[in-house]
Amino acid sequence: MARSIALVAAAVWGLLPGPAGAVVWEYTPSLAVGALWESNPRGVSDSSLEDDGYAGTVDARLDVVGRTRIDTLGFRPRMTAASYQGTARASDLDYFDYFLPVTARRTGQRTELGFDGGFSRTSTRSFPAVDPNDPSGGETSRPRVDEYMERWWLAPELSWQLRAQDVISVALSYDDVRFTEAELSRRTDYEAGNIDLTWTRLLAPQHKVSITLNASGFESQLPGSTIENDSLSYGGYLGYEFAWSEATTIGGTAGASRSEVTVKGLPFIMTPLGPLPCFDPVQNVFVLCEMETDDRNFVGQLYLRQQTAETITTELSISRSIQPNSDGAQVTVDSARAYLSKRLTAMLDGSIGVTWSSQKAVGADNVEGNFGRRFDRDYWSTQATLGWRLNRTWTLRAEYAFYLDERDDGFLPYDTDRHRVNLWLRYTGLPRR
Repeated sequence: MARSIALVAAAVWGLLPGPAGAVVWEYTPSLAVGALWESNPRGVSDSSLEDDGYAGTVDARLDVVGRTRIDTLGFRPRMTAASYQGTARASDLDYFDYFLPVTARRTGQRTELGFDGGFSRTSTRSFPAVDPNDPSGGETSRPRVDEYMERWWLAPELSWQLRAQDVISVALSYDDVRFTEAELSRRTDYEAGNIDLTWTRLLAPQHKVSITLNASGFESQLPGSTIENDSLSYGGYLGYEFAWSEATTIGGTAGASRSEVTVKGLPFIMTPLGPLPCFDPVQNVFVLCEMETDDRNFVGQLYLRQQTAETITTELSISRSIQPNSDGAQVTVDSARAYLSKRLTAMLDGSIGVTWSSQKAVGADNVEGNFGRRFDRDYWSTQATLGWRLNRTWTLRAEYAFYLDERDDGFLPYDTDRHRVNLWLRYTGLPRR
């Protein structure tokens, strides 16, 4: 953890304004109090065992933004907490989540340097976000025990304009994820890194093409177990984007990825005859097994996006990607998203979003039996909100969310759904300097 703090501090310090002038700071506080009802907070798959509950909630935020002529620095800490009642062992469901994100941008004549990073601690019972503007969605898997996911992330990016039509960019990311009760929940701690090298050419004011080379690595360790998973994926894809208007773009990417997977420390290995132990003829003893496999996958995305400044108001997309996962492997994720937010009147706004995802372990097609299907999952998430602006600083908002998680891996299949209704009153202060 100390190493991660040092890396975050060093990256942000390197982006602090130099001779460009003094920093002008803005502070915007926000505080919400409310109540929620949840149908199945423990995520049980047997409907006869479901036990709903309700809770009082608090959400506090502070947006701190500093600007100079060429720099923008942001720190947006957030805290959410809930206290449950009306269900057996209600206090076990209480949670206290917090997010400490840091951003920095420096824009030069031909270069742009950016950094995102921070730390978050979130309950694994959180609902996954459907709003593309919200990076705080929870772990998209069934809550097995009451625990927290602790995540450090670093994501620097550099772009360089070679000519008026050509831009080269390099984007890196690193995630370090830990679970507070991993030995009980059987989730795996993991580290994941990614690098993208992209060349983008502007063909005309409305048309843009790109070529990206990509590599990613993944390492996971199941606490209390000898099993380790190491994956390396690399590939590339082509991209195209059409600017329909100043705010609306249509685009897509298409490419391929190759993954090499090594699973170490297995007590047995799958064969056509079933699971068998591994024998070392030199030592004349049984040893832990090691399995190696590779996989090739199509990766890509089609999207329509409407964006005003930094806020996405509309998004329609379908995609296939390779992502890290707390079940213990990199997974291929097929997903579809629809999201729309709109100001209905001067005082009323609303949003609705739906996401669907289906995942399986990278290399699973080359492994027979249930072991190859151990990460197969499908899930749906839906969210609708309606906000009534009472005046410049006060807003009353209602939210409905639904989450369905299905897993049929042959080992521990389940089918669980959850509903949540949330009502809160929020105060948002006016920006201050």
